[in-house]
Amino acid sequence: MWSLFKKELSAFFSSITGYIVITVFLLVNGLILWVFHGDMNIPDSGFAYLDPLFNIAPWIFLFLVPAVTMRLFAEEKKSGTLEIIYTQPVSDLKIVLAKYLAALTLIVISILPTIIYYFSIKSLGVIGQSEVSGAELDIIDFGETFGAYLGLFFLAAVYAAIGVWASSLTENQIIAFLLAIGLCLFMYLGFDALGTTGLLGKFGLLLSNLGIDAHYKSISRGVIDSRDIVYFISASAVFVLLTKAKLESRNTKPIRPMIIAFVAIIAVNLLSLNAFFRADLTGDKKYSLTDFTKQYLGNLKGNVMIRVYLDGPQLPVSFKRMRNEIKDRLDEFRIYGGSKIAYTFINPTENDDKQARYGIYKQLFDMGLKPVEIDDIAQEKETKTMIFPCAIICYTLDAVTSSDGAMRDTTIVREIGINLLNQDPQLAPGDEQNIFNSMETFEYEITNAIYRLSQIEKPQVAFIEGHGEADEQNVLDISTELSNYYEVRRGAINGTPGVLDNFAAVVIAKPTKPFSEDDKFVLDQYIMNGGSVLWLVDATSADLDSLYNAPVSAAMPLDLNLDDMLFTYGARLNPDLVKDMQCAPVGLAVAGPNNQPQIKLFPWDFFPVILSRAKNPITKHLSYTLCRFAGTIDTVGANSDITKTVLLSSSQYSKNVPVPVSISFDGINQRHTTDEYNRPFQNIAVLMEGSFESLYKDRPTRNVGGRAMSVKPKSEPAKMIVVADGDLALNDISPKGEPYPLGFDRNSQNTFKGNKEFIVNALNYLTGDEDLLTIRMKEVKIRVLDKERASKERTLYGFINVVLPLAILGLIGVVIYFVRKRKYSAKK
Repeated sequence: MWSLFKKELSAFFSSITGYIVITVFLLVNGLILWVFHGDMNIPDSGFAYLDPLFNIAPWIFLFLVPAVTMRLFAEEKKSGTLEIIYTQPVSDLKIVLAKYLAALTLIVISILPTIIYYFSIKSLGVIGQSEVSGAELDIIDFGETFGAYLGLFFLAAVYAAIGVWASSLTENQIIAFLLAIGLCLFMYLGFDALGTTGLLGKFGLLLSNLGIDAHYKSISRGVIDSRDIVYFISASAVFVLLTKAKLESRNTKPIRPMIIAFVAIIAVNLLSLNAFFRADLTGDKKYSLTDFTKQYLGNLKGNVMIRVYLDGPQLPVSFKRMRNEIKDRLDEFRIYGGSKIAYTFINPTENDDKQARYGIYKQLFDMGLKPVEIDDIAQEKETKTMIFPCAIICYTLDAVTSSDGAMRDTTIVREIGINLLNQDPQLAPGDEQNIFNSMETFEYEITNAIYRLSQIEKPQVAFIEGHGEADEQNVLDISTELSNYYEVRRGAINGTPGVLDNFAAVVIAKPTKPFSEDDKFVLDQYIMNGGSVLWLVDATSADLDSLYNAPVSAAMPLDLNLDDMLFTYGARLNPDLVKDMQCAPVGLAVAGPNNQPQIKLFPWDFFPVILSRAKNPITKHLSYTLCRFAGTIDTVGANSDITKTVLLSSSQYSKNVPVPVSISFDGINQRHTTDEYNRPFQNIAVLMEGSFESLYKDRPTRNVGGRAMSVKPKSEPAKMIVVADGDLALNDISPKGEPYPLGFDRNSQNTFKGNKEFIVNALNYLTGDEDLLTIRMKEVKIRVLDKERASKERTLYGFINVVLPLAILGLIGVVIYFVRKRKYSAKK
């Protein structure tokens, strides 16, 4: 077998055919990836990845591999030399394996020079840094690249096995070539096309998995899955055995061994579906779902359909990258969710029917999914493209049974829209950083949406009333958003012991009147029993509206009778106000042209705009958050059982002013310097969790509502978040009496998404959904090229990556020529 292998490999390099095949392969790859402008061009893409190589390789291999294998048996048959091989003391299987391995070796040799591409990208890439650990990241992900090359090897292995079989069926090399192309194409796409027609129902996924495409794409991402490896080895073995069977057809040998072999292959594949392992080789484990997501998807009862409205040739390069990344992530969801997870990509702009197209737009707008406009500059042309980076997730459950065994509904169909672009307002929508941030939060956004849709019995959350808290209209937007997760209630405590016991958390939103001791006791004992509280409390009374009616307004301390309670738990609300150079504007009337009044916007430093720096599940990737007349918080006490984490703080250029203080618009148009704002990072929101001491711990009993109540002195594990800004959760009301979205600033017309995100994340955390929120801590980094160098040096790198691989091939050819010449000259 070894001598036959060497003979076949030598035959490739002793003729011009082998060199032509490899040259064409390297030339096509080099030109597409490094010279010709387009989506596959690496310098044009701006990303430090070899993905374009592995995307086009299956198509180039469709011609490369059949060109290598077409002569293996066809030429032997035509010349009659196959009969001579039969006379050798070599089994039919060894004959097949020798020719197959020789062809595979030649294909691997053709791939090896492309490693130059890896080092070129490494030279052009930018060194990144982990936000969590601070460690430097590899310029190009070695693990992902290694996995992709491994996938390319397995793809070549299957194609080569198909080509060998095709060559054994005929003595015409052209027919063998065309037959191999057709068979490889069907194996790559045919099964997947049949499986996705929808005609086979639940067997569609099984049929799709018989094709190469799904397995190649999985392993080429850098994810080593034993099921993919078993598939590639099995597919190769099947065609090798078919070739062996064709050779044995000249005799009347029994087919029993062949049947046993095929049954064994099927059995191994079936076994691999239930007993498998996966290894994510990527540097940041970006294709590994968190344990919570895996477990949740595995126990999913309903069916989920995800429609992603990000598709089409009009997408700029950055969004095409985002689209491909999303598809890879959704494939991972399908692995653990199985047939219960399905997805499709839709181009909302492709429908020629204007009415139908506008119908899609309206559906997306009605669900709060708005497009972004991209200025795409390519090849000195500038175009505006409307992109919908969003998805609609539909959840279907045929029957719902409550915990008490009663049937609640026969069918549930729910859907929700989510924006997939996590946009920094300071950046352009298509900026790479926005794409990076979006992909880091993708798993959380999808898992969170499915979690919300699948909840049948929701936990209860209470908004407390009775102390001048914000009325229902002012918290309507956040209450509506929270209703996706919880059953939201409102009500007064009225000093009723146990009235809060059934609530997963309570929210105290901007109280303006003192709490009675009875209400404080009820709250305290609720916390002692493990209850969670979100405090949105102002220690200062300040109001912008009064400034529009008078030149000066006074900010005064606000007595809520909560200081002793919060101090006991470990926080002190200070009677002061934060002033921050990073702030939202206010609109003031000024004289315009012809002395006509007009509204002009001025930065208002009493309205800090917060960008959280805390690496906490609640605040990681949090958008900008708007505060209004926020105060500061000090953490106090030395209780080792309490962990305190600052969630929100002012910017580097901020300060706090004690109250009482006069507030006016005088000097608002004056230019301020950073020297004035010399008290950076003032605490505005703090998370406290652990075992709290009761405010009433030294009192064995307390009389509440005429009843003697025992006091629990120390809490079970509990959590609370204290925010020194009651306005953070409040939405404004329009002149028509309709609520604006939470975070909407009427002056700038901007919506600060961080307000809603913060409240939702805070309550998710307080109510025990920490596992869901930990997904937000996952860090995924996309590597990028140095754009300036990639543009300036594209000619140099184009030359290197086109010419150098060919030069290496030529050098190998020269060495082989002289070795053969010396060998055969010595024999003479």
